[in-house]
Amino acid sequence: MAPMPPHLVIDGFLPDELHDALLEHALGQEAALTRSGVRQYGVRERGDYRRSWVSPDGFGVLQERFRAAILEALPVLFEQLRMLAFEPAGFEIELSAHRDGDYFRPHIDTLTGSNRDGNGSFRAITTVYYFHAQPRGFSGGEFAILPFGEGDPVLIDPRDNRLLALPAFARHEVLPISCQPDDFRSARFAVNAWVHRSGAAKAP
Repeated sequence: MAPMPPHLVIDGFLPDELHDALLEHALGQEAALTRSGVRQYGVRERGDYRRSWVSPDGFGVLQERFRAAILEALPVLFEQLRMLAFEPAGFEIELSAHRDGDYFRPHIDTLTGSNRDGNGSFRAITTVYYFHAQPRGFSGGEFAILPFGEGDPVLIDPRDNRLLALPAFARHEVLPISCQPDDFRSARFAVNAWVHRSGAAKAP
């Protein structure tokens, strides 16, 4: 069996007050969300590769509080992901919603090889924080971590108040979601966050 990328699941990641504030904010964003896309090395849009909704404006003061929670958890993430500790060189964050029929096909979250040249930092750790309204109104939407080679993926259930962390080079996908298309409360919400590590940038 092919080896699997390391990963970590933390249930009950956020205190109830911050979780509830995030959910309230997300539920008020239906009109503001835009269709997501993927840029191949920052150049070509690949609209068929990812289908979901994202917030273009972040989530205000809650965003800084969430960032602080991820940074506080970094020592555990380094240990469990078998990474040498590093000082974060950057931090990306994205609020997303997956509705009926949405998905994200197999991909990695960072640039590799020569595609990284000229960048001062790169995504080193991927984290996904799941939250949703109660009762849960969707099915599917599992996060599938793919092995290094042939074999079955590890499926992570998008449980409410759960954080998933893995190396950004790990190949993964989001399986299709089923829910009531006209009910925004049934969406699967997530905060996607990437911790950057410094990388040597080559001169042109």
